[in-house]
Amino acid sequence: MSSKAHLNHVIASHFVEIRAEEAPETEILVFEHGEQGEDRLTYRTLYENSNKIARLLLDHGISKGDTFGVFMRNYPEFVYCLLAATTIGAIMVPIDPRSRGDRLKFLLNDSGAKALIASGECLEQADEVISDVAALKFVSVAYRRDRNVPASPRYHVLNDTLASESWSTVDQQIMDVRHPMQIMYTSGTTGDPKGVMVRNNRTGIFNILNKLCWKYRRDDVLYTGLSLSHGNAQAVTLFPALYLGIKAVFSPK
Repeated sequence: MSSKAHLNHVIASHFVEIRAEEAPETEILVFEHGEQGEDRLTYRTLYENSNKIARLLLDHGISKGDTFGVFMRNYPEFVYCLLAATTIGAIMVPIDPRSRGDRLKFLLNDSGAKALIASGECLEQADEVISDVAALKFVSVAYRRDRNVPASPRYHVLNDTLASESWSTVDQQIMDVRHPMQIMYTSGTTGDPKGVMVRNNRTGIFNILNKLCWKYRRDDVLYTGLSLSHGNAQAVTLFPALYLGIKAVFSPK
């Protein structure tokens, strides 16, 4: 399949796989880390690391239709997890990194999350509630060098998976753009947060909005400091960058 196929009908992970074959070294996403430098991601990097996480999830019993939480600031691992979910048909639950206590416990329990992938600086908050999440059976933690958080022996270390040079590749397992991609939660200002099911065809709507409203050009560089756990950063920055080949820059918070 060519990347020129109608964007509205290609699931994000499949599109990234196609681009990783056609233009593997195209730099597409940049994650800033202040004085600690930045991560520059190519289509090849996105495909390989998301595929490693797809294999990790499958190996721990997370497959089509299962939900898992992602609890971190704007880091590359967030995008890897999102693409891994759309590869295997799992449903990602992005969680605002400021969440803790009863709110965090509610989000994980209400979504039925079977796994949680968190970054090291969110581990303290996660530790407070993990034992109270009935469905949770696997926790993996991504440690950032600039955060100086020691690795916990209680949980899987995601860094080891991403550092691996060989893994059992996962073929794209879903092609139906109506299949659920994420459950995104409201802020909960009027009661418990409400989970909104987002299907894979939502990316097609974002592409239409770009043509009608945003009208990005190929030489534009997109930027956001908004959390990827919320819709704006995904709709206005992340998905247009991935699908249109426009570079995007993300601040961690």
